Amino acid sequence: MDGIKDLDLENMDECFTPSDGTGVVIICPTRKLASQAHTVAQNLLKYHTQTLGLVGGGATRMEEAGDLVKGVNLLVATPRRLLYHLQNTKGFIYKSLKAVAASFFLRDP
Repeated sequence: MDGIKDLDLENMDECFTPSDGTGVVIICPTRKLASQAHTVAQNLLKYHTQTLGLVGGGATRMEEAGDLVKGVNLLVATPRRLLYHLQNTKGFIYKSLKAVAASFFLRDP
């Protein structure tokens, strides 16, 4: 969760709000890993005001788009669903993006 560190949580409660859009994207290769990363991020952010979102974790694209338009400061996503929203969700603000963390696990052959 290095991306959370990049958000400077100590000073961010005053300056980074949902209207600022997404500051960190954590990309996970599967829905299961994305869901697990989202749970960890929830625990890390529970005493902060930043918003958290999950795309690719089982919700419909329409529900996810609604959340993204409202503003999600830290987004956990699967690659395909993130690409979908980057291409199709108008109002998804990611100009304030500070960090992208990819979480890929390779298996030995």
